[in-house]
Amino acid sequence: MDVEDEVAWQEAISLVKCPVDWVAETDFGDEEHGSVGRLEFEWARAVDAVAVTGIESQLAMDYYLYRTFLMEPDWDGALINLRERRPEAVRLYMEGIGRMAGLIFLSPSYNGKHFVPNVEPTAVVERSKNGPSLFFKDYDPQALKSSFWIWFESVFDVDEDRRYEKDDQLTFRSAEHFPLWSDFLAKHQVRIAFDTMLPIGAVKGEIVQHVAMDIAIDMRTGHSYPVTEAEAAVIMKGLWSQPVKLS
Repeated sequence: MDVEDEVAWQEAISLVKCPVDWVAETDFGDEEHGSVGRLEFEWARAVDAVAVTGIESQLAMDYYLYRTFLMEPDWDGALINLRERRPEAVRLYMEGIGRMAGLIFLSPSYNGKHFVPNVEPTAVVERSKNGPSLFFKDYDPQALKSSFWIWFESVFDVDEDRRYEKDDQLTFRSAEHFPLWSDFLAKHQVRIAFDTMLPIGAVKGEIVQHVAMDIAIDMRTGHSYPVTEAEAAVIMKGLWSQPVKLS
């Protein structure tokens, strides 16, 4: 590859690269996670949706799949189209799953509704009988964020053996989760719940180990609160999700 092609190659990478660093956002530390791939796949779809020709689409998909290009097109024409259409692709992406970038979680003490400081667990259980659900602990926002992304990974992991069965979507290990993925793509707020494996608080005088998270996607904010196992099942509409420990 001559110098001119190398320069074009590097610019093409910058133009087809996902505008969100999901490895950093999720704190997974590397790209070897199915959910990161799913998040980046939506970017390849956004490029394809606004592409002038199939060449830009192929370049974006090649980079998504292999972190390199399998073709060497007429770089002048390809780069012109990529430069022109990237802003629209970014807009489209950031109005969909890209809204999850920058997601933060509020600690239970932020508004005080689900946490009372300096109260023993027995008193927390008692107070929950006639009020909102209460946490035993004021969980750190980063711990809540990490638990959410671990849950996200377990639910939206991609089936590597069948990931390319359909051109327009990746295949999840559990197909029943696809409607929930659609919620994250389009809705303003999504509510999820999962088992934390340990007692985290109380609901109506009952010690519980399930947590619900209301994700205000447009606001990029997550709000958490304890729920019963039955309430969690209703929230998740019976969908399976991996237990995730809160620390």
